[in-house]
Amino acid sequence: MAQRHTSPQGVRRSAPGHRRPQASCQSGHRLGPRRLLGVPGLKAYTDLPSQVPRVIFYVTDARAWPSIEAQGLLTAAALVREWEVPPEEATELLAVPRRKAVDLDHPDRGHAWLRDQGRMTGAALSRVLEEGWSVADWCRLLNGLVFFFPTERAALDMAGAYSDRPQVLLRLSTSSLATSYGTLLKVATTNTGSTSRGAAHKMRGRSTFVPALRYVGTASALREIVVADDIRDLSQHLLSHQRLTD
Repeated sequence: MAQRHTSPQGVRRSAPGHRRPQASCQSGHRLGPRRLLGVPGLKAYTDLPSQVPRVIFYVTDARAWPSIEAQGLLTAAALVREWEVPPEEATELLAVPRRKAVDLDHPDRGHAWLRDQGRMTGAALSRVLEEGWSVADWCRLLNGLVFFFPTERAALDMAGAYSDRPQVLLRLSTSSLATSYGTLLKVATTNTGSTSRGAAHKMRGRSTFVPALRYVGTASALREIVVADDIRDLSQHLLSHQRLTD
């Protein structure tokens, strides 16, 4: 699963210079409402399948909320770049699984938070990647996405895992995101940032993320919803935000 985010996988922000290690995985079109209305045949971009929830959820460290509110939900890759993390440290944060959460502070941009990826190990990941993918490729792909939970229960479970740090729960309109981001809004039926438990043997690669507008599976099978871009227009999609713990 991105915190100034980053969702199941990391904070906000939810893959950098290598933003698209496999172009087909993150290829897509971002379409604003006016473009949609003016292009024949693109009406389906606002017609989400009924299995895709109309409200999706995002959890972040409360200290990151001010910068998220001001700048939007950024991918982990964008956070590392815009928070001016040194190149060598940036590679450690983006190309290998993060063993612990990382706080980022910037004199102008404020506080950001990269969630840990402790449920994913490089050794286990290497066994479930499709041919042609490396651990670094997969990590960079995940770090180029903003991750959301399909249910509030799943989001609250994640927040509970960080009960020692105040958390903020965001609720966003999926239909609004679909209208603005088109096929960059994607879904997955596995926890892509985990190699433990049920996800331990799930293969992952080119077809792991499917455009939400083309999803034909069941609602109960959904584990993650992502946007393969920075969501700098957050206010256009945000339904509410709620501080969960103090």
